[in-house]
Amino acid sequence: MNQSESKLLIEKIALQDCQASYECLFKDLYPILYRFALNYLKDSEQAEELASDVLFDLWTNRTQLLEITNIKAYAYVMVKNRVLNIFRKNKIQTRSLEDLDVEIQINFATPEQALIRKEFKHRVEAAVNSLPPKAKLVYQLIRMDGLSYRETAELLGISSKTVDAHMVAAMKKMTDVLRNSYDRDDIASLI
Repeated sequence: MNQSESKLLIEKIALQDCQASYECLFKDLYPILYRFALNYLKDSEQAEELASDVLFDLWTNRTQLLEITNIKAYAYVMVKNRVLNIFRKNKIQTRSLEDLDVEIQINFATPEQALIRKEFKHRVEAAVNSLPPKAKLVYQLIRMDGLSYRETAELLGISSKTVDAHMVAAMKKMTDVLRNSYDRDDIASLI
């Protein structure tokens, strides 16, 4: 869902109490919030509950949603804060944000294309996993989850310039790793 579609849903939710719009928002945000929480909590049930609670709180406080400029980034921060609260409550040492898994979903027309893409997916995952931890996380938040540089910086508590530096390093590393198998134009279009 792009920013303008998201903004339209938020307006309908906040101003008209539109449950159908909330359901669309829920379907869009729940999987990514669940995955984000699961990577920290390592407990599927707890991650489901946390993602659902965050989305329920968005509905409960829907009249204040118009003040939020990016609902996805806001929801990520809510999940992050709740995970930290759980860790504090349970006195668990916080896990690193860098442990996020890479998920690439691509549909294919032919079995040959499926095989080529599967191989490419494995190489991309290996390239992403070979990145330094911060660069890996920044890459995933921007490329996989669609956050902007500014939103990523706010979420991680670093400057936008640092996010930019991590993305440059990530793209250089991934290009180097993938260069052996694909030409430059293919790499640029696929990562």
